[in-house]
Order: sequence, then structure tokens, then C-alpha cells
Amino acid sequence: MNTHHHEDSDSVYACPMHPEVTGNKGDKCPKCGEEMEPVRKDGAAKFEVKITAAPKVVEAGKPANLSFYITKNGENAPLDVVHEMKIHLLIVNEELTWFDHIHPGEQPDGTYVVTETFPGGGTYLLFTDDHLPLKKKLSLF
Repeated sequence: MNTHHHEDSDSVYACPMHPEVTGNKGDKCPKCGEEMEPVRKDGAAKFEVKITAAPKVVEAGKPANLSFYITKNGENAPLDVVHEMKIHLLIVNEELTWFDHIHPGEQPDGTYVVTETFPGGGTYLLFTDDHLPLKKKLSLF
């Protein structure tokens, strides 16, 4: 659950917020309106999302603090507001019988934190909306 790596496509220009959207110089992203930026030729930008939980062993029915730290090429990645929030976190249980849509709050150190109480044991899938590269599994006891 600790780390996820994501590489932009190797197209010549891509949206800085939606790396899967590619185009030509001067094009604007159809999703957010950002101008396309050149993609690095040496392998493109690398995003990393680190997640920590407190307590480390997350238990059903008890609050857990989830902290997210997002970097791009090893540096803190500032996020833009999309649909009025910087992060939209979707949590779904593996049986697809429970979900939550929550918004981690930005902290002074660049992390994003949210508290969640999971209703039961099992596996949960964590996703962010399409401007962040996060797809994780979290197993509870």
C-alpha cells in the first residue's frame, strides 16, 4: 500500500494534469483546458504517491488517518483545484457494496490527510479522480 509509480506517455506534448491526454504544441486539454506541455524525452515525468496509515494496522469500525504524499520527478507536486477540491478520493470495498467519496485536506508539509472509518474487514480499493495516478488496494482486519 505504500507506493505507486506512474509514467506519462512518450508523446511529444501532454496535459500536465491529465498525462494520458496528448496533443500538439498549442493544443489545450479537453478535460481541464490546460495548455499541453512538452514531455521529457528521457522517460517523461514520474509521479509517485506514498500512502501511510495511522494506526499502521487498520481495523474495521475504528477511525484511521490516511496520509498521501505526491511527488513529480522527486519533488513535491503542487496540485490544482479540480471540481472545487485538490483530491477526490474514492474508496470502494471489493464486493462493491460500500463506497465513500472523500477529500483529503492539504497540510503545511505538502501531504494530504483524511480520516476514514471502514465498515468491515476485507479488501478496499482506493482511487483518485483522473488527475492523480492512484489505484491501491488496502486490506483490513
